Order: sequence, then C-alpha cells, then structure tokens
Amino acid sequence: MLIVFANFLSQLPTLQMPTLGLGCWQSSQGEVGQAVQWALEAGVRLIDTAFVYMNEKEIGDVLKKEIKSGEENQSHILVIFK
Repeated sequence: MLIVFANFLSQLPTLQMPTLGLGCWQSSQGEVGQAVQWALEAGVRLIDTAFVYMNEKEIGDVLKKEIKSGEENQSHILVIFK
C-alpha cells in the first residue's frame, strides 16, 4: 500500500521518497552540474544517476558544495545510483 504525502511517497512511516526527481541520463559534462543546481533550487530532492552515465563526479561535486555551504541538508536529498 502506497500513501502519498504531498511531494513524497511512503510505504513506512520513517521512509519517504520524493515523487519528482531529476534524471541525469545523457546529460553532458559541464551541463549536468548546472541542471542539478537548478533542480535543488527548484525544490527537487531526488537525483537519479548511474556509473554508465559518466557524470557522477560533476553531480557529486555540486551536491558536496551545496551541503558544505549549508544550502542543503544531506538527509533531505535522495541520490539513486545504478
């Protein structure tokens, strides 16, 4: 049974998954970082990536910078790796 809480799906009271996310497949080097930045600014909290996309480092650099600066809380961002 899935329960929808505003912008999250939840199967357990302690587990919430954002209903919208940013897919990074075929995102170009040098552009994916800006896309992640804009997504975070827009309130997106799910980032989908994979090793074969070859853009994980740029995504990680943006997430690290945002978390380190205090702009984002690591526990509020879900990153899916495949």
